[in-house]
Amino acid sequence: MPTSYNFADTQQLLIKPFERLKFVIIFILITALSHVVAYFVYSQPAFDLLWEESPIQYGVVIGIMQGTLTGAAQWFILRKYISDLKWILVVAATTTFITCILTALNMWHRIN
Repeated sequence: MPTSYNFADTQQLLIKPFERLKFVIIFILITALSHVVAYFVYSQPAFDLLWEESPIQYGVVIGIMQGTLTGAAQWFILRKYISDLKWILVVAATTTFITCILTALNMWHRIN
């Protein structure tokens, strides 16, 4: 059953004009910082062993870890606007999907 939203209801989700720049800068910085932290975590030797054992499994593990870390960091900024924790799950799922595709492309590139 489709629902329609009233324009007035959606206005509460908008970021106030003078807060937008601050929000965008903080959002980008926190996302970049979470990616840097994730890089240092998965650059450990244990992840190299996982790559040699199963590259696709490596992509799944890295995707879940990086996506969860990034989603949690972003949610701290977004919790004022999105109170549901599903944001973390969505970011983790999409990051895992993208990482698996990139890993598969990397494997294909090494074969050819």
